[in-house]
Amino acid sequence: MVKKTIILIIILFLITLSSCFRIKNKKEFYKEVIVDDTFKTEGFYYRFQIDEHNLYVFPIVFTVDGYFKQNIFINANQEKVNGINYESHCKLNSNNKDLKELGLKKASCFLLNYDLFNTSRIGSINKNVEAYEWGRYSINNKKIHIRYFELSTRSDLYLIELSGLIEENRLILNHKYNFSTEKHENIELIYYFEPLDSLNINIPSTIKKMRF
Repeated sequence: MVKKTIILIIILFLITLSSCFRIKNKKEFYKEVIVDDTFKTEGFYYRFQIDEHNLYVFPIVFTVDGYFKQNIFINANQEKVNGINYESHCKLNSNNKDLKELGLKKASCFLLNYDLFNTSRIGSINKNVEAYEWGRYSINNKKIHIRYFELSTRSDLYLIELSGLIEENRLILNHKYNFSTEKHENIELIYYFEPLDSLNINIPSTIKKMRF
């Protein structure tokens, strides 16, 4: 009886999970983009956020063919992400007192070992979840527009647009638009460029198919 109950619970959970992650605003997703050859993509952009006890790194990645990936934040004080130790795969000096330098090294380690550190298997149940924090970007006259998918409290994926200016080694994002709520918001996010060789993050098929 207990075994049957457990199986039933698992089945109900899988059914519920498979019905989540509906992708909204697909029509507004970029089908075609303009890419500037002078825009730096051989690395990642980042910003720091500091609170009383921790320093966080927020890395974002742009591919040369117009795709965009926002990533989880990296806590410079933590030795692991998703239960996997940084030191097992990258040479880090954990005794480094410069938290900004250490945080950037951990962000680089995370991105160079992206498939290893991203251990979620939800995508095998519902492919739509692969679109989370993925998007595309377009550039025109040093102005950048990024459209990517965020996750709502109802587990739906909705489209966000960030826009701003490109400078030599940084991005200044100053506007945010939510396609679901039609809400505009002024923001001030400055991202700095960090060169990184051999960065290779696979673009999920869910995002690629939206181009057509």
